[in-house]
Amino acid sequence: MSSSATIVLNNANMVGDSKDPETPYHKIGFGQCGLVCTQPNRHSVVKIAGPYFHDGLAEDHLCHLRLLDALSYHGDSMSTCRIPSVLTYIDKADNDWWATNQPLLPPDPKFPFPSMALITERIPPLPNTIRHALIERYCPRNLQEKAMTLLANKDCLARIYLGRRHRPGAPLPPNFTLRNFNFCLDQMIECGLPVEEYAKTMGQCLAIMHWGARMDGYDVEFVLGGERQPEATRQPEASPMASQSLGVFGQLEHRVCMWVLDFNLCNRLVKDDDAFLLENEEAVIAQLVLGFFENDPYYPLPMMEEGSVDEKLWSVFRGEYEQKAAVILRESSCLQHLPSKFMDACVQREQQSLQQGLGHGHRQYKG
Repeated sequence: MSSSATIVLNNANMVGDSKDPETPYHKIGFGQCGLVCTQPNRHSVVKIAGPYFHDGLAEDHLCHLRLLDALSYHGDSMSTCRIPSVLTYIDKADNDWWATNQPLLPPDPKFPFPSMALITERIPPLPNTIRHALIERYCPRNLQEKAMTLLANKDCLARIYLGRRHRPGAPLPPNFTLRNFNFCLDQMIECGLPVEEYAKTMGQCLAIMHWGARMDGYDVEFVLGGERQPEATRQPEASPMASQSLGVFGQLEHRVCMWVLDFNLCNRLVKDDDAFLLENEEAVIAQLVLGFFENDPYYPLPMMEEGSVDEKLWSVFRGEYEQKAAVILRESSCLQHLPSKFMDACVQREQQSLQQGLGHGHRQYKG
């Protein structure tokens, strides 16, 4: 593991040794895999494994480290993308940690303690100006006042859905929330966001996942969040995703970065061996295509309307993916055809879905 993928655990604001150890945690996310909590004024989050998902959290930990290592080696042009740093892994048998922290965690019958826990850098939420702009534009007017003051909406990350547009004329959502806000392509265009830059960064990052980290990227998330705190990591400063005014957002209070997270469902490519991957290339490509389409609609899609922004984004995404993969595989000549073969397979699957009347970006297993 390279030094950039590890951190010295001596920052009180990161890992839970603050001057006020009695500060309760609050929940900022949950799913069937785990519960995500943080404490005020901390730059870390704790992901606690749910029942029967201890192995999944262990895989999350390993894939997270694997991608951090690959990014440190291959991510020279990825200054606009962030991955939270891994701080430490807590065993359910760590009596000292659980004795201190369990009384401060929000009780939840679905997540019995103690359990396995992964502590990582917290992704800073989007700044107030952006949160307020999203509420004013996309929240029903009768809910806006409540949304502005709702504490949960301060934990605002926006999922970057380059592969989905809103249905024209669709009403605003009655259950509006800024926690994991689904930011669709038409909304990002409407707000003046640099969607081509997002497509470039996504393409590069996916290439690093596939051919640097040798993992399929299944169910990872790409979100917009704030710039990381300077003391939170030793990684180099990120460039802002957009330095210009973002349309209705006005002048940003802070810079905005793309972040990649959630690796608990990622799968490694069987063996990290060129000869094995070449021998099993059909299965490898099928695994990568599955990971591409069964994810939420982060990636641009092929076969979009000619001349549309959507078509342009696919072209940009594919170009950056193939270019980055070629650099990564420059010493693995026997595998250099696989990135283009993967992209061709994505196009073929999309063609088949459209021919069957299933629509763009059809997900066979997730619906």
